[in-house]
Amino acid sequence: MARPPQIAGGMIALVLGLGVVVLGGFLLLGGDSEPGDEPPATAAIGTLSESATSSTPATTRAVDLAVGPISATDVTCSSELPAFPCRALIDGDPATAWNVPGAGVGAEIRVLFDTPTRVTAVLFHNLDDDERLLRNARIESVEVHVGGSGAIVADELESGHGPYRVRIPPDPTESLVIHIRSSYPGEHYAGLEPFDELALQELTFTGVTDP
Repeated sequence: MARPPQIAGGMIALVLGLGVVVLGGFLLLGGDSEPGDEPPATAAIGTLSESATSSTPATTRAVDLAVGPISATDVTCSSELPAFPCRALIDGDPATAWNVPGAGVGAEIRVLFDTPTRVTAVLFHNLDDDERLLRNARIESVEVHVGGSGAIVADELESGHGPYRVRIPPDPTESLVIHIRSSYPGEHYAGLEPFDELALQELTFTGVTDP
């Protein structure tokens, strides 16, 4: 049965109206964008912010910690030669040195500080004089014991004049114990025999100087 003309016309109008609504919504939602267009990179910005935030604490700590030279108040050694006492290690005088008989392996140096101090490094200064430097044994590797935090091992210190730095964690401590693990042997110099002893001119320290 054929539909009355009024009904058929109404249905056509309804279909056209729905088409207009759909087209309008498409245009409002950005239907004119080209394929491959992407929205603003808000996710990327958020990722950068998180990355910057995560690195901020380490950067802040590095800026806030003022590190500089610090002084020891006393030093004792497990062995020494009378003419080259242990005390010479912290007297600041380049004309003095600490010497220990033989290769020095197994010798220990105990360094004291007045108050708990956050030491960041120990610097080993070998002899300034070329002849004495070479004829004496020099420290090759050490263990540095920092309070109760364990040992930091620094192998293969160089055998020249130095100074050679051993970095340690800045845990508050009133003492360091340096244990000599190995040494470079003394050498002949200008036809002269090497000395049967190990020498070290000075120990200096850096640490956190903030209260």
